[in-house]
Amino acid sequence: MNRHEAYSVVSAALERNRGLSFDELQTRVGTTATEETPAPSGKRYTIDVTVDWSDPQQESLVVRARIDDQSTFRFDPLEERIRIPHPNRAKT
Repeated sequence: MNRHEAYSVVSAALERNRGLSFDELQTRVGTTATEETPAPSGKRYTIDVTVDWSDPQQESLVVRARIDDQSTFRFDPLEERIRIPHPNRAKT
């Protein structure tokens, strides 16, 4: 897996989710969405995006994106995540 290219692809997937509203992301809690995406090199990557609560108090969500190039997933996965705070529960 070309780590630089894979990171670019997984970052783009996370940014697409960052653009969604908290309410929309909340409806996806406990789900995994899988998509296949071509990279600039033409290599195809499979991305699994999961959304879950990041804490028991449900004050923020965590969106995780894990990428697979069909050859290294089990041995050398690349996973990135972003945390989305609840808009009405900002810590003081």
